[in-house]
Amino acid sequence: MLPWLEAAYTAAKAFRSDWVNYGTTAKVWYKFKESVRGNTLTLAFTTNAPEASGWTQANAEQFETASNNKEITNLLIYLGTEYQELDTDKSLTMQADFSGSIAGVPNKVVSTLETLAAKPGFSTQEYTDKQAAQDLQDLIDAAEVDMNAADQQIKTLTEQINGYIVGKDGAKSTQVTYKEAVTTTANTEATAKTAYEKAQAEYDKASANASADALKAYQKITLTGDVTANDIISEYAGVINGNGHIINLGTAPAVFEMFKGTLSNAGVNGKFATAQSGAAYSSVTYWANNEGSYYNENGAKTENITTLGELGFVARKSFGVDFDANKLIALTNASKVYGITVYGPNSTTKYYAKKADNGYVTASGPLTIAPNQFVKSETSDLTGANIFYSDGTCPEVVITDKADFFCPVDILAAKVTYKRNFNVGKNAICLPFDLTKSMSDHIEFICTYEKEDVDHFWFTKRAGAIAANTPALISAKEAFTEIVLGSTTIKATPALQLCYDKGDLEDESEACGLLKKANNEEIKGASNSYKVFGLTKEGTFKRVPDGTEFAALRMVVYSHEAYKAQARAAAGYAPLDEKAIGILEENGTNAIEDVEAEAAKFTVAGGQGEINITSEADFSNVEIYSINGSLATVADVQAGATTSVSLPAGIYIVMGQKVQVK
Repeated sequence: MLPWLEAAYTAAKAFRSDWVNYGTTAKVWYKFKESVRGNTLTLAFTTNAPEASGWTQANAEQFETASNNKEITNLLIYLGTEYQELDTDKSLTMQADFSGSIAGVPNKVVSTLETLAAKPGFSTQEYTDKQAAQDLQDLIDAAEVDMNAADQQIKTLTEQINGYIVGKDGAKSTQVTYKEAVTTTANTEATAKTAYEKAQAEYDKASANASADALKAYQKITLTGDVTANDIISEYAGVINGNGHIINLGTAPAVFEMFKGTLSNAGVNGKFATAQSGAAYSSVTYWANNEGSYYNENGAKTENITTLGELGFVARKSFGVDFDANKLIALTNASKVYGITVYGPNSTTKYYAKKADNGYVTASGPLTIAPNQFVKSETSDLTGANIFYSDGTCPEVVITDKADFFCPVDILAAKVTYKRNFNVGKNAICLPFDLTKSMSDHIEFICTYEKEDVDHFWFTKRAGAIAANTPALISAKEAFTEIVLGSTTIKATPALQLCYDKGDLEDESEACGLLKKANNEEIKGASNSYKVFGLTKEGTFKRVPDGTEFAALRMVVYSHEAYKAQARAAAGYAPLDEKAIGILEENGTNAIEDVEAEAAKFTVAGGQGEINITSEADFSNVEIYSINGSLATVADVQAGATTSVSLPAGIYIVMGQKVQVK
């Protein structure tokens, strides 16, 4: 039995018991309507009066006194607001087919409600066809008006007839005339009664069939908006399509306690009660007490979801949802929830976020993805620079110059863009993809570190590709501002974001590529920091002061020769702070390309007990080393003159050139 019908039945039985026992506890709302057809009594076993006026509440004793043993022609039982369509607040009543005294009312009411409860349609929630019932009621009301008019006309004519019969000449003929009129009026009354009875019969039939028809009509429901718990029927056994809307359970988690139907495409704020046998859910999500579950399109249940963001991401394939103030709300397709993992050199963090104009938003606030940081998306519909997918592909990689760079895995990018102001001449570089001369028409050649001598760092030209994450020099024919590549593999970044290249394995110096900002102490340790040289705009390498920070995506060189500064200091000369760049062909020939020496036409010649040095530019502190690497002496060279340096016989190295003294 439905809850509202059961409530009325219980109240009616209590009222009947009070009636028999003269109790004063159980009460009923009632109203009388008198007409020429008899008295109509309407009863309502509800907590409040069904309408604002016209109803009186009394216990059994008060009711019996007030009714004064009136004869009842029509007994109507008010069934309440539950027996109606949801879109109206006007209640219906049901004819109880009763005629008799007040004393018989309680038993008749209880038996009527028992009969009603036994009908098949009242085992689940039902709704009447209100419009059809109202049309019939209007017909009944019209017939009643006609019948009342006929009754009044009969009464008036009868009084007139009686008046004419007594003491009037020609009364007989007048009587005949009025008797004919009475007959006509009687026929009118009979017609009205016939119409009324027909309308009443149709109304009774419609009322009897209304529940079954309405139940059939409401077997399938599609929500057109968000609803609350009061709008959902616990015992419902039909099909509800949520249509992407939210069902708010609030504080009533038992709304689905007796649910035996099918629910799909809905978000639920509040936790389901234990599902009944026969209940089915698909593409349904719920959230309550910081825990959620999701039924996918096949009805499989995902449990123990601990954040609204994750729940939103899990449910996004069926409908967009957002999370706000611990509630699920509907979203547009442009505001989907994405599962992303942000990678850093020392952290890997998973977020559930929405894409915003200025970055991403999570349940805890804005999330900004740093330049040169990579993000893995669990779906392929999230696009943007440096966002890659589970298959290791990425639509586009944008490399921001001088910003720390970290890529967690090898990624195949459809497009790569690196913007930088490249100077004419030498440019130090370290990039996460293979380098080739063909990357840009502006590149003259690319080379890697080879070795050092007293006053040079030597690099070797490479005709083929230079592996990603290798420190290198690019020689530019003219200034340019970007490198743009098609399909390119971005290589995974080493954990320390520092890439070393020793070049000639017999040489203890080495180049270092930086994929993060770092100072010279980080590169080689505090005790060796003074041995780190950086490239200058003039095209030489210069030793940097302690604590100097280098930008990311650059190259520096660590000098092993710098230890000889002690020997220079002992000879009274300043330490060597700058080295020239030497370029070797890939086959090792063309032994020197000394930028400054070439420009100054620096020449060295050996003689008897001396070395003769000629230069078109001034050079101070020119170091002369013996063949075993020890510093022999230091000389100052003046432009336009030949400087002779006396030395014992042997082989010496001056500005990278070997010379013999006899």
